[in-house]
Amino acid sequence: MSRSNAVALIALTLVAPGCAQPEPESRADDFVPVVASDDDQVALALDDENQTIMYEAEEPFVRLGVMWDHLDATPPEVRMRESDTEWSDWTAIEVVFTEEESHAGHLDAPGGLARFYQVRFPAGPPSLMAIEPILELPDLSSELPVEGYDPDEDDPDMSDAAEGDIGSSQEALSMGSFAIHSRRAWGARAPRCRDRGPTPTRATIHHTVTPNNDSNPQRRLRQIQAYHMDSQGWCDIGYNYLVSSDGRVWRGRGALYIGAHVTNANSGNVGISFMGTHTTRPASLQQLRQTARLLVRLRRRGYPISLGRRDIKGHRDHGGTSCPGGALYEQIPRIIRIARSI
Repeated sequence: MSRSNAVALIALTLVAPGCAQPEPESRADDFVPVVASDDDQVALALDDENQTIMYEAEEPFVRLGVMWDHLDATPPEVRMRESDTEWSDWTAIEVVFTEEESHAGHLDAPGGLARFYQVRFPAGPPSLMAIEPILELPDLSSELPVEGYDPDEDDPDMSDAAEGDIGSSQEALSMGSFAIHSRRAWGARAPRCRDRGPTPTRATIHHTVTPNNDSNPQRRLRQIQAYHMDSQGWCDIGYNYLVSSDGRVWRGRGALYIGAHVTNANSGNVGISFMGTHTTRPASLQQLRQTARLLVRLRRRGYPISLGRRDIKGHRDHGGTSCPGGALYEQIPRIIRIARSI
């Protein structure tokens, strides 16, 4: 994550947080969750004006990205400065997504670069606040534009058919009840561009650093996609697949297209993100089983991803992050054991 060096937080419980192309320089998990009602996240110390302390980013950044949940759509306000300049005026962020209580947006650094920032909440503390200093925006001029996009046919090798259509009857029996829910099912936008990648040979486990047990994962998916596309500047949602707390598997970019989830290691790498925060809370058995079934299905579609730790890693194994949280990271061997038993 793009973590801050100076962060004074008060835990809601006793837990602190952990998650040659332009896009691979960024990571889809690079959020700092600073306010949440979830017992696996943390609360932010606010003053009597609902204002945070000053944060210092690890490196100068060009944009501050924000995802938050609040019943009041009033956007948070930000002020920024470089190391030797005065604070900018308090400015409302540019909102790129709002749907019921879920929102996303960003604010560009005045003068092009900033190092310090503060946030305040005119509508009062949100139930989720995730802040990311974005170091640079990608140049997508060389990316392939999307033509004839169909949200139900963007990943033909991993169709949405349920168990009876997986393949042979024996395969359906061994896989159990399993389906990949299409982009249409969660209301995905068409990607701006995409690159078809090489045959996947590995997979990486992530978590989205959002509240656990979302009652509406479809809305959360739309929020994440809007943030990735409109604030991060990516072509599409960063992950290839996502698994919600109820065990449903959702198509992100799909297996055939290069994701944006691990710095400099996206090619041939399927990003599978658990929706929630798993710093201390383990993923559910249903999530583990369905992720194992997804990995088996990838293999049965001809993708040579071995069912072992050599090819199935956590994001932290690639360095620079604590994603997918300590609890989920410890469950990766169990995912592999379940997959081997199918």
